[in-house]
Amino acid sequence: MAREPRINDRYPIEKSLSPPVVGKPIPECSEAVYVSGFVPGATVRVFANGSELLAEVVCEFGFAEIPLQRPLKLGESVTATQTVENLTSTHSAWPVKVTALPTSAVKTDKPKSSGDIYQCGRIVPVDGLTPGVRVHVEDNGAEVGNEPTAATWHAVTTQPLTFPGNVRARQIACEGSGHEITGPWSDDAPVKAAPDPMPSPTVDPNTLIPGNDTVTVQQLLVGSAIEIKDGGALVSSGWLANGSGNLFPINPPLTGSSSITATQELCGRTSLPSAPVTPSGTLQAPTILGPICHGAQYVVVRDTTINANVVILRNGQTVGYAGAAPGDVVIALGSNIQLHAGDVVTALQYMGDTVSPTSHGVTVVGGIGEPAVELLGGEPFFLPKGEEEAIDGPVFPRGRGAVTIRVQACCTEEVKAELLDPDGTVITEVQLTDLAPGYFTGAWNWPNWPTDPNVIPVGRYAVRVTTGCDQRPVTVPFYVIFNPADVNGPSRFSFDDTAVWFASGVNSTKGLHYYLHPSDNRVFSRALNAVSGLTDSYDAAVAVARMEEGLFDYSLSYHTQDVVSMLTSFTEAQCADDACVLTAFMRAVGIPCHPVTVDAALETGAADWTFDTWVEFLAPHDGTTDWRILHPHQYPAMAPETRGQFGTTRDVATNSFNDYVIMAGENWVLAELDDGTNDVTCTRQACGQPGQNLTKAPWIVELCEAGYWSQTHWDCTAVRARSLRVDESLDLARADFGDQVEGVLRIVNTTREDHTTVVIVDLISHDSRSKAFVGARHGQLMAETVVPAEGLLELPIDFQLPRTLPPGHDLYVRAQADGRMLTLEPVPVTPRIDAFLDFPATWRVGEYFEARATVRNISGALVQDVIVSLDTPFALIVSGSEPGSSDSETLVRWAQLPAGEEREVRWTVRAIAPLQSGSAHLRVSTADGGGKLVPRPFRVTAPEIVDVRVGSKQ
Repeated sequence: MAREPRINDRYPIEKSLSPPVVGKPIPECSEAVYVSGFVPGATVRVFANGSELLAEVVCEFGFAEIPLQRPLKLGESVTATQTVENLTSTHSAWPVKVTALPTSAVKTDKPKSSGDIYQCGRIVPVDGLTPGVRVHVEDNGAEVGNEPTAATWHAVTTQPLTFPGNVRARQIACEGSGHEITGPWSDDAPVKAAPDPMPSPTVDPNTLIPGNDTVTVQQLLVGSAIEIKDGGALVSSGWLANGSGNLFPINPPLTGSSSITATQELCGRTSLPSAPVTPSGTLQAPTILGPICHGAQYVVVRDTTINANVVILRNGQTVGYAGAAPGDVVIALGSNIQLHAGDVVTALQYMGDTVSPTSHGVTVVGGIGEPAVELLGGEPFFLPKGEEEAIDGPVFPRGRGAVTIRVQACCTEEVKAELLDPDGTVITEVQLTDLAPGYFTGAWNWPNWPTDPNVIPVGRYAVRVTTGCDQRPVTVPFYVIFNPADVNGPSRFSFDDTAVWFASGVNSTKGLHYYLHPSDNRVFSRALNAVSGLTDSYDAAVAVARMEEGLFDYSLSYHTQDVVSMLTSFTEAQCADDACVLTAFMRAVGIPCHPVTVDAALETGAADWTFDTWVEFLAPHDGTTDWRILHPHQYPAMAPETRGQFGTTRDVATNSFNDYVIMAGENWVLAELDDGTNDVTCTRQACGQPGQNLTKAPWIVELCEAGYWSQTHWDCTAVRARSLRVDESLDLARADFGDQVEGVLRIVNTTREDHTTVVIVDLISHDSRSKAFVGARHGQLMAETVVPAEGLLELPIDFQLPRTLPPGHDLYVRAQADGRMLTLEPVPVTPRIDAFLDFPATWRVGEYFEARATVRNISGALVQDVIVSLDTPFALIVSGSEPGSSDSETLVRWAQLPAGEEREVRWTVRAIAPLQSGSAHLRVSTADGGGKLVPRPFRVTAPEIVDVRVGSKQ
């Protein structure tokens, strides 16, 4: 049954039915054209020269690639109409002339199969085509399908593909004519075996809007047959997947109680149904793009939702009626209506009875002093997240993506776009196509560059647009950076907002987040300025390191875990800060990079710091692409070194000073980072070396013998026995804050001579996030003594504990002799408070949640001056729960918390930006009962920005 247009009675069509827009270019011999700007379900007719009917189709969507009854001839004029409810629009307002065939492009451009293809599949997607050609596909040398295309990408429906097999494609223009042109074959694409069992697809919940008659299905195998059910009833069949995600029509439309599932089938094997999803999406307001000029007969609309009807209103009255389409949609006004200066234009979209809010209005202007220019197509990762400072132009990894130029000139005379290099020199002119009078689009791609894309300097480029009207030129920037894919950079170490570093405890380490903000202009601009004009990523990495080295003074203290915070609020940095700031800069310019942490041998006295952190970056140099090391904190101006060089020649990295070298692998587990537990622990051998096997999370990579240390480590044979050692533990009894703690230090002399020494015993608090071990000294005992030959000396220990400790700080007794560590033991102090945080592990951008903290006095005494706060990274905003409360009111203070009493604190938390991995921290401090730190790992998701196409009909 043919799809019928669904018109909401609140928005009758009358005279507002928009004439469809025919896409450009249309080369001669074209057998298909692209048409948009019509109502889904409309009957669309395509004409040559205004009268010859070349096609009549009922279109499922508001856009379509429509096959024609014959090839088009040079110079012919192509228009289209739409018919809805017995109303037919006028012909397209701007007939499209058939142009000469781009012969050289057909002859030289090699198409390519896009994406994986599968056994028994009946679809081969082909990219890199010339619009207007016919695409031929072969499987093991035999043709299995051919179809015309009006676009640069087309999914060819074929006979079932064989396995093993190799598929190739080519384009032929003006096939069968006297001037047929045949292009080269694509490279072979192997056919993959159909999985057994078949994986289940997933249904995208964002498209499940009541009233929608289209569903997006993800995790598809190309060529598989798709069926969609609503509560067990079949609502869509006869469609094939042509990508990993596709749009499919359903009938009947969704209701509020729908339960949608999907399956995919290859070789007679059908997957299990996807998890059922109930409609919960909402229809957002579309966006009218300005400026709109006096006399215009069209508007450009963004943010439409497929398969919505789109209504254009002038001063509240309907003047245009069409349908949603991918990207920006040019919608012509019905009945040849023209807009006038002062008119206010708005738009809305609807699906059945579900109607979006009305868009913001755009006022029609009499003229503009300069053309409005927009550049699109950059790497989405560099769009601002949350409250980040936006980069003023799109960012392109070298060799990837096309710079798409949109120009609204209110002028049709001599509109020209030029590409400028970082010095302002014109590289080339970009050909513009007028989609409507005064509205132009064009694209520049890497093959158009007059030299090898791999030697294009990175930096700030620009597009300059001029017109033949009385308008000022406009220059809009874009940025070119290195492409991590050129070195097979892991995604987690490339375009990712988070780095992982490690804080050290006693015989333990734990992973922590550092938020990098490569998409924040305060980070990006510094990095780009350092590498501008360079073509080699190795040289660029060195340049970035030299820049970063000049930003901060040396420190051993914890500061923050946010790069923007470091750049704007601090002048000193510890090693982890320097490493993560450098990592952010590297990733901002497309150089894969990650921190590495070494756990220092503090426990045995070989080092008097707890950890050190540096970076590894991936770049080609001297014919080898490898991870190399920079350590701006400790070794400014150092040249990049291999692991072997660094681990054997740099004191902070050698085996003699450290216990182990670790990093988070490229598949580090989001939920296990900063969850309140240690990620690495070790035992101690009698010689002081760590036990032979670390206890560590699987996502942690131990690098000791992966290039850093040439000799076998953790081996006691080369360790010299020490004269003094501690026998047993200190026997510290559990105590309360403010009480006395007592124990006994038993020192054994392993030699045959008396040993005179000074023994220093300290009561120390430590924040594991600080490289320096001593956060505060709360007491010290010092004794000059003699330990008898092969004898035992017992020293009593007696300290008064502090009244409290900050959240996240630990208390230790440290004993030293001869300037070396004898023992380091945690003090078993009893906290007087406990706390719990109710906090979601997964968020969606825009979602609100009331976070709830419970704080309880678990002692038998009053606790004084209790302060409760909730700290979150940039992806979340926290405010007090009271009406009108602000971000500054998120800290709660109680003068007293009586014994046994429990209190609750609530905050309103809103997710404002996507973040793959983060951690919220509940902090509770007291004046006399210790502190409590409660971490809660989380992630924030957002609708994925993907190019989801319509599936292919069988």
